[in-house]
Amino acid sequence: MTGMLLAVACVLSGTSGWAVEERRLEAAEITALLTGQTALGENRGRDTRQYFDASGRTDYVERGGQVDPGKWRVDDAKNQYCSLWARGGWACYDITTDGTRYYWVGEGYHSPFSMVEGRKLKF
Repeated sequence: MTGMLLAVACVLSGTSGWAVEERRLEAAEITALLTGQTALGENRGRDTRQYFDASGRTDYVERGGQVDPGKWRVDDAKNQYCSLWARGGWACYDITTDGTRYYWVGEGYHSPFSMVEGRKLKF
């Protein structure tokens, strides 16, 4: 009976009962996740790739576009990933995970991505 009540409660609340809560990554986890890796994601409906060099350089490209070089760092005090591009100042984001995917999280921004080893900018 308890299981049935839980199932009814999940249906009424609009959840599956299996939702996994996202966990915010700490600074050391962000550094380990990004360094020497490429993030595969999406921005405004376009596939994206971004490589994070150990030197602090980052290269971003959208499918069909040119590589945009920038800089990246991790803010240890705020546990955030930060990037610097030619068109603006430093912008920082949380990175969260639900155990299967990662997410860039900022004000009004929650974008999923996955990681692949090495520099993989070609589509």
